[in-house]
Amino acid sequence: LVAFDNPWPLYLSVPVLAFVGAYSFTKRFTALSHFWLGASLFLAPVSAWIAIRGLPPWPECQVPLLLGGAVLFWVAGFDVLYACQDVEFDTRARLRSVPATLGVRASLRVALLCHLVTVVLLVLLYVASPDLGAVYLAGVIAVGLLLAVLAGLGALGLRPAWANPPQHAQRHLTVATYNLYLGADLTPLFSAASPQELIQRAGQIYANVVKTDFPSRAEAIAGVYGQGSAAVVGR
Repeated sequence: LVAFDNPWPLYLSVPVLAFVGAYSFTKRFTALSHFWLGASLFLAPVSAWIAIRGLPPWPECQVPLLLGGAVLFWVAGFDVLYACQDVEFDTRARLRSVPATLGVRASLRVALLCHLVTVVLLVLLYVASPDLGAVYLAGVIAVGLLLAVLAGLGALGLRPAWANPPQHAQRHLTVATYNLYLGADLTPLFSAASPQELIQRAGQIYANVVKTDFPSRAEAIAGVYGQGSAAVVGR
């Protein structure tokens, strides 16, 4: 195994998987769990770079590090925004997050700062990589404009409802879910030895789909939903 030309993916696989797997527990002990999630996704472009090109020397590693850093702060910023919706639950459950620690208003500023860092890193990536051209730069400008609009809405007080929820709007919802499926195993199609056998196997697959009797199952499930009082129905 260690005789590979590039053994680094093997060496780094266990610590990377351990770091990513530990994210699920971070809200138990740190409010920086959003940045742990971002760092987990930071490892994606960096790991892909190492897997393809090996462990790069310093000048070359600037590109994957800048790309990974942009991913880190992009994800962390939006995860802070998402956590604003769960601030009450996190507080009751004693889970740690930026909104539960600093409050929603301050968390919106933290998210904005993260996204500003993202744009700066994307611009630095354009400078560091000779392979990126006008199309990439136009994309970065578009992203910056969208984030500026988001920041402008926050500055004008046009925040989402969960940022300052009115008391009368707080109510409990009943959610109903049901698993539905309509599918078949297509594997036999890929092992057909002739066009005739391919047609025969396709017919067998279609017959299996028909046997699932999806219309009858859907009608029965609709009847169950019709008898309930669920405010939200999912599938």
